[in-house]
Amino acid sequence: MRIKSNFFLKPKEEILLFGKQILNQEFRDYFFLENETGDTFGIAYIIPYTVQLSAQKAHTVFLNRMFVTSQMDVILPKWAFFTKAILFTTELQPVASRESFYKNECLDRTAISLGEALKEGLKGLSGHALERIISTHYLAFKAISTEDDELLRFIYPYLPFRTLNGEETLETLMNQSKTIYYTHSVDDFRQIRDLARNRGLTLINGGYTYDAALLSRLARLPELGIQLEALEPEQLTDDLMLPPAPFLQKSQALLAKINEQMQEYEVEIEIRQFQPEDLPMLFINPMLTQTHKELERAAEESNPLFSDLLNHIKQDEVVPLTKLFLNYSNPLVQKLFTEDKSLDSLVAIF
Repeated sequence: MRIKSNFFLKPKEEILLFGKQILNQEFRDYFFLENETGDTFGIAYIIPYTVQLSAQKAHTVFLNRMFVTSQMDVILPKWAFFTKAILFTTELQPVASRESFYKNECLDRTAISLGEALKEGLKGLSGHALERIISTHYLAFKAISTEDDELLRFIYPYLPFRTLNGEETLETLMNQSKTIYYTHSVDDFRQIRDLARNRGLTLINGGYTYDAALLSRLARLPELGIQLEALEPEQLTDDLMLPPAPFLQKSQALLAKINEQMQEYEVEIEIRQFQPEDLPMLFINPMLTQTHKELERAAEESNPLFSDLLNHIKQDEVVPLTKLFLNYSNPLVQKLFTEDKSLDSLVAIF
């Protein structure tokens, strides 16, 4: 097609100007798209600001050079929501009003093929351009990468994650540490971040959308040479040191009484010594315990039949108690157990 060759040969400034004229918006980056038949092609402009996954897709499509619609939402895959495309086709079938196209097998094939072309366009970008686009639309790229190993292998160094030091790319983390740990939830990250920082661990908060699934997928690609390990909060407490024997013996009876009072909250208090010493306590709520409590709440709010089913699911599980570790290294904790405080006052504190 002559129009195709004209587009593909135009300088960048003209292509960006064309996008501004048709879409009423300025752009910095774009890709040429062409499906496998060559009968649908055009330009996908990268939206220069962050958009939501649920954002309305609105692509402009011409059929045989005649305008059909500026609201086409299914001609590119759902994950391509960070683009606005101008497309030309001779193969899609218009509806009777000629304001849209039939959603049929031909349209499905075209969307898949154009999606592949978009991924190829990403691979052709310079590192700087790719980093800029991913930093703006990282959620979209994470969504794609959880289902596409080929793309993941290409873009993983540029993907940003929340860590102990704020937001960092995976490439930065790989340069810092041989082993990168990650949690499955935001709550798990918050429970152990101080302990992990003190131990010099490189830790990612995997509780954000797609992150844990993406990191798990990366861990199954050994050819990348990334050592990624999921970390449960209780793993960092297994080697916490006991306090000195005299203190432990002196506080044992009082601690036992406190734990009797705490049984109704399903929390067990233990005394350990760990760093940093300015952290008076460490609250560890295992994933299995959280799941069990969620099942209990669901059972309470469900109809009798579903409630019985949920109770049957959880009845055979041995659920660990939530742990509250008091830090012997903290002066406040030592003071609490060396002063003559009543049992009720100590329970109220905890």
